Amino acid sequence: MGRDNWTLTPSQIANGIEECIQAAHDLYVSGVALNYQKPQPIARALLILAVEEYGKIGWLYRGLMIHPEPGPEWADFWQGFMNHAIKNEIGRMMLMSGDSLLPALTPHFREGFPFFGIAPEALERHKQGMLYVSYDAGRRAFVGPRDDFAGNNIDNKVLIDEVGDIVRYVARNREAKVFEPRVLEEFHRLNMMARDEPDRYALLRLFYAAILRKPTGLEAEVPYDAVVANVRARYPGQVDGLVERWSAIGEQLAA
Repeated sequence: MGRDNWTLTPSQIANGIEECIQAAHDLYVSGVALNYQKPQPIARALLILAVEEYGKIGWLYRGLMIHPEPGPEWADFWQGFMNHAIKNEIGRMMLMSGDSLLPALTPHFREGFPFFGIAPEALERHKQGMLYVSYDAGRRAFVGPRDDFAGNNIDNKVLIDEVGDIVRYVARNREAKVFEPRVLEEFHRLNMMARDEPDRYALLRLFYAAILRKPTGLEAEVPYDAVVANVRARYPGQVDGLVERWSAIGEQLAA
């Protein structure tokens, strides 16, 4: 069976996110502990792996934007899920997210990210160098992780701080109920309703206002009545039921 048949339900994605949060946190804690015990190259590799594991959370959230039927989008999804460079990019995007929670950030995960100063592919090679002995043809010598670490005057403090920021970003999302199975189900519903990007962002504003009860972090916040009116203009026969459904979920989550 090809990967285009490996579909996921919102419930499965919710379970996957919880597993990734735990695994990423374990890698982060282990990396910090090892750093102060002095096997610093291995600590650095674990911290980079933690970034990737946190990146999986964003990529799984992106899966909620894919139609549930088998197809090439699912094959692309699984290729990305197993791609270290993509996961690293998404983890690092969380550092640049500001106050924006994952539902507003996720649509951007479908695009390329050419603005990073250090290419994720370079970080992947760097991570491998922190774990394994390699042969440097230029120097005609074997190079171990400790040699590479010392030779490049690497300090893990910046990376520890950056992963700590990702930890706090994920915690803010959890506090906002972003990972709740009902929220994931409705984010999926939103994306299946949207016919284009203007539709998606109109629905996203209502999703934030009614369910999450948080600012979107988009350019300018819009009054609630204007948010509903915008969705009504696009979905005149569905908006009242949607508002009722999403408001009820928001009340339950806030209780």
